[in-house]
Amino acid sequence: MGHIQKQMNKTLTLTATLSVFISIQPVSAVDYVACREMLRTKNEMIYLAKEKDKKYPDMKKCPNYIKWLNIESKKDGYETYTDTITGEIQPISIPFNIRFDCLSKAKSYTTDFGLFYSKEAISFAKGAENVIKDMKKARCPYQ
Repeated sequence: MGHIQKQMNKTLTLTATLSVFISIQPVSAVDYVACREMLRTKNEMIYLAKEKDKKYPDMKKCPNYIKWLNIESKKDGYETYTDTITGEIQPISIPFNIRFDCLSKAKSYTTDFGLFYSKEAISFAKGAENVIKDMKKARCPYQ
């Protein structure tokens, strides 16, 4: 009996020691479901930011764009499309130098995943950055 009693005491002591040690350690489990949801949200916000900036509406206020559009619209074979948001007729392609000139003077917001101009796009981009911060706090293994 003495040997069994000693063995039980050792087991109980070891169990108590481990319980105390485990309760002192901070919980470091990663919530993978929450991480996946944050990743999905971040990717969706980046996608929406890029979509909102595709047809940056303030281009219409740029003097060089207006001048180019007036000249271009008088040409034969002027290719256009109808904007689904505003219903306005827009040119299919804007020359890079006109676009660059107009957008370089516009308010912009730079992120690791792109440069954004419209208020809606900037809002989505900032939201995505906030989600990235949350993912880092949660120690998500992917971002």
